[in-house]
Amino acid sequence: MSSRPSHYLIIIAVVLFLGALALFLTLKAPPQQQNRPDVLGPISYEKAEELLRFKNEGIAYLENERYTDSDALLERLTEELPTQQIGFRDLTICRLLQLTPEKVSAQPEGQALAQQALETVNQLIKIAPDSAVSYVLSARIYGALGQTQQALKVFQRAIEQDPQDAAIWFELSQVQKQSDNPGTQKTSNESLAKAWELQPENLFLSLDYLQVVADQKSAQATPVFEKIKQLAAPLADSVKDHTRLDLNKLIDDSLTAIKEQQWNVVLRNARIMRNVLIAEDLVKSDRRRVEQNPLEFVIHDFPPAFYAAVEWPVQQKPLSVQFADPSSLKFANESPSDIKDLQIADFDLDGKPDLIVLTVKQVSVFKQSANGAWELITQQECGGDYSEVHAVDLDGDVQQTNQSTAPEKKEQKLFPIAPSRDADLELVVAGKTGIKVFENQGDAKTGQRSLVLKEQKTTLKMLADILAINFSDLDHDGDLDLVVSTDAGLSLWSNRGDFSFQDISANSHLPPSDLAATSIVRVDWDRDVDLDLILCSRQSKQAGYLENLRHGRFRWRPFTESEQLSAVNQFAECRLADFDLNGSWDLVGVKGTELMLAETKRPLPGSVQISSVQKINAAEPVQSDGTVLQTGDLNNDGVLDLLASCASGLQLCLGTAERKVEQTAYLKDQEITFSKPVQKFLLHDLNQDGSLDIVAIVGNQLIQWQNKGNDYHWIDVSLRAEQVKGEVKSASGRVNHYGIGSLLELRSGAIYQPQIVAGQSTHFGLGKQTVAEAIRVLWTNGIPVNIINAKTDQRIYEKQTLMGSCPYL
Repeated sequence: MSSRPSHYLIIIAVVLFLGALALFLTLKAPPQQQNRPDVLGPISYEKAEELLRFKNEGIAYLENERYTDSDALLERLTEELPTQQIGFRDLTICRLLQLTPEKVSAQPEGQALAQQALETVNQLIKIAPDSAVSYVLSARIYGALGQTQQALKVFQRAIEQDPQDAAIWFELSQVQKQSDNPGTQKTSNESLAKAWELQPENLFLSLDYLQVVADQKSAQATPVFEKIKQLAAPLADSVKDHTRLDLNKLIDDSLTAIKEQQWNVVLRNARIMRNVLIAEDLVKSDRRRVEQNPLEFVIHDFPPAFYAAVEWPVQQKPLSVQFADPSSLKFANESPSDIKDLQIADFDLDGKPDLIVLTVKQVSVFKQSANGAWELITQQECGGDYSEVHAVDLDGDVQQTNQSTAPEKKEQKLFPIAPSRDADLELVVAGKTGIKVFENQGDAKTGQRSLVLKEQKTTLKMLADILAINFSDLDHDGDLDLVVSTDAGLSLWSNRGDFSFQDISANSHLPPSDLAATSIVRVDWDRDVDLDLILCSRQSKQAGYLENLRHGRFRWRPFTESEQLSAVNQFAECRLADFDLNGSWDLVGVKGTELMLAETKRPLPGSVQISSVQKINAAEPVQSDGTVLQTGDLNNDGVLDLLASCASGLQLCLGTAERKVEQTAYLKDQEITFSKPVQKFLLHDLNQDGSLDIVAIVGNQLIQWQNKGNDYHWIDVSLRAEQVKGEVKSASGRVNHYGIGSLLELRSGAIYQPQIVAGQSTHFGLGKQTVAEAIRVLWTNGIPVNIINAKTDQRIYEKQTLMGSCPYL
């Protein structure tokens, strides 16, 4: 009898426990929100820092091919965030890249690797069933395991999700071609045709598809030949010089042969054309658009839901910047007078900044002596009316060193910058008279530098009334080309490698001449791995961008009223930053006398939309004469600050990252007053102490405001692109020597700061971070590399040079 009540009590206790557990789970995560990727419970700041480190370092190791290190960190992400796509997508990529034939064939290790990869990608498909990428990765895993039929089935699922993706159709065609089934092999041509239909501007696809239609004796060969003639136009001269093959004549002969049904001639010419062009950089660039590396599918950041769930500490007011009293730069001899422009760069390659000063009569270069005075290095008469000077490497003349080289990748080691590995900077002056190019020549015996005028003959010599110039790799050949804005309009000039330039403007749809661009900003605006150009005008108060269509062709895209960009399309000047930390470039610009912030988003790859335009309330009205705006991290807290002109001189607005609202807010820090107008101002670490100083042209004097700095950390990154042929170092041939136009992304803790490389070195603030967890370099040719856990408060580059033209940091 006594055991019976005890039995009931046990049952009642169990029921109550299960009920309480169910109630707890219900309250913790409502049924409709369980496993939802857009809903996360509260995340402590300490946990968030840990997860950010897993992500930053895990992806960096992945891109650096250190898969074991990456796997462990990314697996931790999947355990900590089991409903989020990022961990499973990136871990799938990591495990796919480990499925090499050697590892797959090794047993039992290969079977374990395969099982891990399949389990991860299956979980990814459960989390992201609507993403074509999930199925592409799954198909690639089956392909690596030799399961072709299963790979084909999964590729069909990928196409169902994204039937407009040419890369998926091309990849499907390649797998179909490998099938043992003749019927499947036949459908390979149909898939290739679909890929070309979706991406006819792809020169690699056009060459591949040409072989098929020529072999099929199809009338489709005519439009394909015609498209190749258009796309390969920038290559015609160089191909003729190197191979004596006249591409245009070959294509014209082929079109005639098609009309005359001479298909043996058509097929022969198609094969010749492919063999000649397949190694060209333009073709390789297009090939990467359809032969996508798995790393292109990496998710680099957490979704907004993650940052919304983090319990961020109370935002502190940004540290004020302390400047020493302003001082005039002292010159060893007579100070320059009638100053028109100023640049700061390491002209003589001694590792220290030099002053490049343009005056009414001449351009001069000064270096700082031990006593602090600026001594003349060299100078040259200009002989005309010039208003701006640029320092740029036009010939890739890399100095030789005796350092040993390594034929393969090794663990990265960071070293101070070695100027002996650098290339000389040429000087280019521009203004009403036109453009002049001065080669920087060094005497091997004396070390003396000189500027030698390079005659332009019938090319640049025809230009006059210059409003602005800039340099960018327009045609993806590894050289810095020239963009020129004049009163007569905009023109594009290809660097021929011998200090001469060829006008390639006819290949592009350029803006109307009345735009009168006075500001040219190079940037991969739509993040499609080619450099676009943002144009603004102080004269016409218009703005827009030249969209890079590849192959040296551009299309003018004005910022229009219809897109609700009424403020943006009137920007007179602008600067870049990612103010809302969403991986899409934003603009801070000047409209009239107001500083404006235009934020963007990328709803689809290769597209950009302005999401908001608002006035920066912290800023005073700006002055519209001369340089108006500069950005840089003056207090080294990891957020870009704004320095702009104003009635009293200059105004400094400090950025503060408001993570809760994903918005960079600005607080006015101070005004720097002058008795005379500011003609131009630059931000540069002139004394190399890790803090950005202000150097300005004021009343025909060069004035410096030395930044006293603070306890926050910093790091300067210098890019150098070389190749090794035998024992000789030379220019990369694929990327310009200093990596101008490349994307640098610093991620450390909650800090994310992207910058476009614009000179010999790029400065980042790191706040209280004692290491830079990951600094990602995306070179202009689309190849990524990462520096991992670099120590702060130093200037660094990666010492190792890779064989075969690979760029290095």
